[in-house]
Amino acid sequence: MKDSEIRKLKPSQQITDNGLVARCNGAGSISWVMAFKINGKYRRHSFAMYPDTSIDEAQARAVSYRRAWKDEGITPKEFDSVETEKREAKKKLEADKAITLRKLLDIYEEDRKNFGRGDAPKTLYDNRQTVLSVWEPFLDRPLQKITSNDILDHYRYWISSQRLSKVTGKPAVAQANKGVRILKALYNFAMTVEELVDHNPALKTSKRITPIESRKYTLLKEESVELFGWLGHVHDKQFQGELIKQGTCTSNDFTPARQIQLDAIGLLMLSGLRRNEVLELAWDSVFLDEQDYKAEESTVPFFHIVTSKQKRDFGVPITKEMWGLLKGRQKQRTNDFVFPSLKKGFEDQPMSTERGGFEIINKIMPKLGKAPRLSANVLRHTFATNCYKILRDYSKVDLMTGHISGRRNTNTSTHVYVHTMAEDHMDWFQQVNAILCGTEDQHGFDFDDIPELTEEEEAELFTAHTGTVRKQTGNRVTITYE
Repeated sequence: MKDSEIRKLKPSQQITDNGLVARCNGAGSISWVMAFKINGKYRRHSFAMYPDTSIDEAQARAVSYRRAWKDEGITPKEFDSVETEKREAKKKLEADKAITLRKLLDIYEEDRKNFGRGDAPKTLYDNRQTVLSVWEPFLDRPLQKITSNDILDHYRYWISSQRLSKVTGKPAVAQANKGVRILKALYNFAMTVEELVDHNPALKTSKRITPIESRKYTLLKEESVELFGWLGHVHDKQFQGELIKQGTCTSNDFTPARQIQLDAIGLLMLSGLRRNEVLELAWDSVFLDEQDYKAEESTVPFFHIVTSKQKRDFGVPITKEMWGLLKGRQKQRTNDFVFPSLKKGFEDQPMSTERGGFEIINKIMPKLGKAPRLSANVLRHTFATNCYKILRDYSKVDLMTGHISGRRNTNTSTHVYVHTMAEDHMDWFQQVNAILCGTEDQHGFDFDDIPELTEEEEAELFTAHTGTVRKQTGNRVTITYE
């Protein structure tokens, strides 16, 4: 049973697999049904809807039904009733235990780790430190005893002059805002997953959160073209010598490790990916040569990653600009990773950071027009901005940047279609790369008539990639988190 087959079902059609039935109803919705026989007569038990319940989940439920019927003579309907009673008993037991905020934080972190929810170790650590710092008075208080007024009063204390940051000497507004967002997420988890509480007291404060000024950093057209030029010349010994002679750089700026970091920055620019998605790219996920990508049933070269936040499979087409960069890295391959670590004791690992490469580029590049300095986030937002200039479609920008907003889709079978994803997006990626690198003429593209983004479009694009609500007045943009 495959997702592609289920999605093709028409009303009254069904697919059966060892008693598990995917049936398309008259309205077009698809339900999971367990077919079984009692005393020689067939019975049916509908238990879930597709795609809310995936194939793997439905098959696991079917196994449980068969085992319960075989071992205990319990029908699927009776089995579901027993499971419901167990869940209610668990809910009551957990409520009786009076889970504290500190304990909830532990449970939340364990859930994120066990089920691959997308949080990197550093993110989990930062979130924990924020909760321990901002909500210290509530850590050992039962969740049900923390009221919305308690949270709001404590938030107001944090952003007032009564409590000043030890670093800036000013109210720690950003830290308090982050604390509210995490607390809201913790309570949502307690409500929907653990069923420990029936409301979210952090909502009242989240609606009154203090706005902060947004920073829509991006590179101008001429800056991205210049960056591409620098990255193309920075490996040249003569060019390096000129920079050292001018005093702009030193010989320590051009070590083999720095060269690898600079190549990683090039792929960050051309792909619009997040830093870890690039740094952890492995050669067995790169299909550069014709025989390799054709073996994957693809018509274009591509590489495969798993997005670092949503843990979703994502196929990136390899444009002509990317191909040259990756081919150069392939010739210098030292381990299983495209951007290998050269640190002693970590020779089999990927490069852990590209920061040194950005330090070099920020020395070379002149002052930027719309960003204080170059970074991975600036490159990602520049990529997204140029995607929108060409496509004028936020959903397509999300597709190209591996940004999945809204309800998380737990269907893991999409990895089968990674090569198709890359094929579908090849033309878009090539056009964006042509704009970023100034190679439009080489590809026969004409972007002279493409209009620049309006203030409203820039704000909307920023909102789409940060999960925020914006308020714009003249040149000032403020955001509030929801």
